[in-house]
Amino acid sequence: MDISAERAQLALVRDSDEKWFALKDYETWKITTDASFKNFKLDDDILTFTNSSIFGSSEIFDLKEIIK
Repeated sequence: MDISAERAQLALVRDSDEKWFALKDYETWKITTDASFKNFKLDDDILTFTNSSIFGSSEIFDLKEIIK
């Protein structure tokens, strides 16, 4: 998670070359509810982050589409 005063971005960083793959951008005023994750699950190429808030939904990413 890259957070600044203007924005917040959820990203994966590849260890081999430190390349960033942006998953989602968040409005910083909503980061505490929309990007508050309690765990993640990787099933084949599907990455799921489970939101820790009862009001938030899970974020699901198809890594085949993101990492090319």
